This record gives sequence, C-alpha cells and structure tokens, in this order.
Amino acid sequence: MNSSVLEVKNIHVFYGAVRALKRVSFHVAQGRIISVIGANGAGKSTLLKAVAGVVPPAEGRIRFEGQPIEGLSATAIVKKGLSMVPEGRQLFTSLSVADNLTLGAYLQYRRKGREKIASQLGEVYALFPLLKERSAQIAGTLSGGEQQMVSIGRALMSQPKLLMLDEPSMGLAPLVIAEIMQTIVRLNREGTSITLVEQNARAALRISQYAYVLENGRVVREGKSDALLSDPAIIGDYLGGV
Repeated sequence: MNSSVLEVKNIHVFYGAVRALKRVSFHVAQGRIISVIGANGAGKSTLLKAVAGVVPPAEGRIRFEGQPIEGLSATAIVKKGLSMVPEGRQLFTSLSVADNLTLGAYLQYRRKGREKIASQLGEVYALFPLLKERSAQIAGTLSGGEQQMVSIGRALMSQPKLLMLDEPSMGLAPLVIAEIMQTIVRLNREGTSITLVEQNARAALRISQYAYVLENGRVVREGKSDALLSDPAIIGDYLGGV
C-alpha cells in the first residue's frame, strides 16, 4: 500500500460567515493521481487553496509528508515541495514566457543559483518544446492551451513533490485537453504525485487512480476512479448521462 504524501482531515473553510468546506477529508497516496470532481461551487478550488495556504482552514488538520502544514504561509508550503497550478492560469501577461517560468523558481535564487534554474528551465522546455520556441513571446499573446503550458511549467520550476492542478482543461479545445491530460500522466510517471481538480469529470477519472466527489462543500462519494467512471449515479450527475 502506498504511503500518503498528503493527508487532509476534517477541514472547515469559511468565506466570512459562509462555510465553503465542511469536514472535508482526503488523502493523496505517494506516486498517484487523485482527482476531485464536482459541479461549479462545490468547493473544489477552495480545497486546493486551503492545502496551498492561500485560504487557511478554520479547523482541521493538513499534513504533507507527515508534517503539519496548516497555518504555514503559501511560500513556506511551496518550499516544502507542494505547488499549485491555479484556475485561470494567472500568468503575468505582460512578461515573456521565459520570465513567467523563471518566476516559478523564485525560492531557488539564493539556494541554488542561476545555473540550477537554467537546468530546471531546460526540463520544462523538454516537456513543452513549444514554449522554448515561444520563450521570448509575451505570455498574454499565447493561445489558451499555450498559456496553460506556461502555468504548469511555472509550477514545475519549484520542483514539487506534489503538484495540484485547478481546472487545467477550462476553456480549452478537446485536442488541447487531451494533450494536457497526457502531460499530467507523464509527470506522474516520472515521479510527481498529482491532485487534479476538474469539472471535466470524465477526463479526470480516466487518468486518476482514485477520486473524491464534492457537493456543497462536502465529500459525498469517493472510490477508485474506474469504478466511479462506470457508476450510473456518477454518469447521470457528472458525465452527461452517457
């Protein structure tokens, strides 16, 4: 049985007086892809933000590699080896592709220097050859799929042990979605644990090993992804009934 790289236990998250997450628990096994599916407003993005330190939980426990991280800053959490690709990509659209990627290694400047950062940049370009061709291009002029590559590459520049992706298929054409999903599988095969939040439930379940279903801030189902993919209730509610 794989050990857990991430354990989340009974977390509550509030936005003012509104409780966005209610006693949510989940875990990510080492070396696996775990997906979180659900409708808009279910709390999927909030869950990732809570783990990443962007929206601290009011209650509950979050452990990364066995160590508590709830209450740590987002920067401290990235330093420990957990990085997030945010919903909507959130690039610096007036900067070049290369500058956006390099900003993902901001914690490395003092510790490893420019030579190491250049090596990491080479790894991202090997994963996304198109970005090397577009390295001097302004990020805001790229297509949606190309911008998503930059966003994923930026997160990889911190060399995460666990990569969390928030709606990476949003607004993309089917062929581009397939390419992004193949990239996620490749990263996992190369050793990165993955948490994938997706409204495109079918795509997420096809590439993950285990999945959680969120509704109204609660986990209402969980199980092996292939079992959920063939479950009539999941098909009806999340897979378009086909």
